Amino acid sequence: MSDRQRFPGLSSTAFEHSTDRSTLAVLRKAPGLDWVFRKFNEFGGDRAGKMLCLSDMVRVDRTQCRDLYAELVECCAILDMPVPQLYIDQRPDANAFTFCVEAPIIVVHSGLLELLDEEEWRVVLGHELGHIKAGHVLYRQIAEFLATLLLRLGGRTFGLAQGLGVGLFYAFFHWYRQSELTADRAGLLTTQDITTVVNVEMKLAGGSRRLYAQMDKDAFLQQGKEYEEMGRDALNSFLRLGRTLQTTHPFPAVRAMEIDAWAKTEEYATILKGEYPKMSDTPRPTTEAFTDTPPDDFRTCPNCKAKILYRAFVFCPECGEGLAK
Repeated sequence: MSDRQRFPGLSSTAFEHSTDRSTLAVLRKAPGLDWVFRKFNEFGGDRAGKMLCLSDMVRVDRTQCRDLYAELVECCAILDMPVPQLYIDQRPDANAFTFCVEAPIIVVHSGLLELLDEEEWRVVLGHELGHIKAGHVLYRQIAEFLATLLLRLGGRTFGLAQGLGVGLFYAFFHWYRQSELTADRAGLLTTQDITTVVNVEMKLAGGSRRLYAQMDKDAFLQQGKEYEEMGRDALNSFLRLGRTLQTTHPFPAVRAMEIDAWAKTEEYATILKGEYPKMSDTPRPTTEAFTDTPPDDFRTCPNCKAKILYRAFVFCPECGEGLAK
C-alpha cells in the first residue's frame, strides 16, 4: 500500500492552471462546436477509437501488463476518479495521449515506457488522468480537428478558410498549451515528488537513457529560466511567439520550470494537507468532465452495462446499442 496522500472528492478546480480555466470558459461559449463533436462521438467516433485500440494495441488490465495497471489504479485512487481504459501502442516516439469523450481511453507509446522508469510512469498516467478529470478531452479533439481542417482547406480556398478561422484556431491552441500545465499538476499530485516530475520533462527533452545519469535537474530548470529571461526582449519575444503559435505543448524546460514553481506554492501545500475544493462544492459547468459528475447522473446501457454520461446520446459508445431517452 502506498503512503502517498489521497484526495477524496477532489475537484479539478484544485489543480487547474488559471489560464487554462479562464480560456476554456471562453471556448465553451463558441456556438455549436461542442454539440457537433458530441454528436460525432455519439454516432460512432468513440467506438471507432476503441476498435482501433482493440485491434492494434495491447490493453492494460489485471491480466496484461499488471505493473502498469497497478500504477494506473493507484493514480485514480489518489485523484478520486474511475479507472479509464489504458492501451500500449508500439511506437518509438515518447508520447501519450487521451481520446474518446464518453469513455476516455489513455494510450501510451512503448517508446515512452522504455524511456521512463516505473515511478516516472506514474507522472505520465497522472498527467493523462488530469486531462480527463479537468474535462479537456472534448475540446482537445475540437482543437486538433480545427488544425487539420484549416491546414487542408487554406490552400484550396486561397486562404479564406484560414482567414475566417484563424482567431478560433489560435485561441484553441493557446488553451491547448495551458491545459498541459494543468495536467502536469495532476501528474505531480499522483507522484507527490517534484524531482520525479522534472526528471520526466528532462528525459522528454534529452531523450537518452544512456546519458540521463549525466543530466542535472537544477541545470535543466536554469535553462527554462534563461528562456523566460530572453522573452523580455522585444525581438526575442516576437521570435518566441512565432515558434510557439501553432504548438500543442509548452516546451519541456518551460513545463519543468512551471511545475517546479507550483510545487513551492501554498496552493500545492494546502492540497497535500487535505484542504482543497471538493466536487460536491463546485458548480457544474455546461460541459463537465465525466469523472466530476455524480454517479446518479449516469445512465446504464441495457446491453453492455456501460455507464453513459451525456443525456443527448442515443447510442451506447461502447457497443452501439440504442438507449432509451
